[in-house]
Amino acid sequence: MRRDIAAWHETRGTGLPPDATRGEVAEAMGWKERGGDGRIGGLFERVGLTPFWDSQEADTMDSHRLAWHAAQQSPETGERLWAALSERYFEGKHTQIRPIRLDSHELLLECAEEAGLDREDSRRVLTSGAYEDEVHASFRQVQKMGVDSIPVVIFECQGLGDGLGDGLGMAEGRIVHHGSGSASEFRSVLERLHAACGAVPAVPPDGP
Repeated sequence: MRRDIAAWHETRGTGLPPDATRGEVAEAMGWKERGGDGRIGGLFERVGLTPFWDSQEADTMDSHRLAWHAAQQSPETGERLWAALSERYFEGKHTQIRPIRLDSHELLLECAEEAGLDREDSRRVLTSGAYEDEVHASFRQVQKMGVDSIPVVIFECQGLGDGLGDGLGMAEGRIVHHGSGSASEFRSVLERLHAACGAVPAVPPDGP
């Protein structure tokens, strides 16, 4: 989505320019040691991924609009597009395009072709501003649900916290966990939900 990247850096005191690399941001935020991969790199390594620190920060609206277009073709096409983007942006794989930025139409068109989209249709989407209203509306809906960053994991007790239409927040029976999590953090979440579920009468699966 569109955001003021310069203001983001200012509020966090990084002193970095808007087109800083992911590696520079990770160092400024203390997630990565200079010359090493650090904590975030360790998380990548644990799941068999290689962090690509040279990709640059950029406006992400075009990538979201193209992903919306892909999802109109089929859910599988949408997933293939996000997979192609993730491999390039987070790992630097399968592309010779530099710099790697999520607002690069050249990079996005390469991903579109890999996902099975027509290149010219995809180019028309990128140059027309198509789906921008839909993307903004989806952002507003997600924010109302209490999600304002990624990664995010939503834990719910069946029959107590079900349904996203009432807004997420930190309602009883539902916990929204932002950011990466450790085993101890997730254990705490599950213990809190277990206690919440134990505080209400059990409801049979087929209703009363």
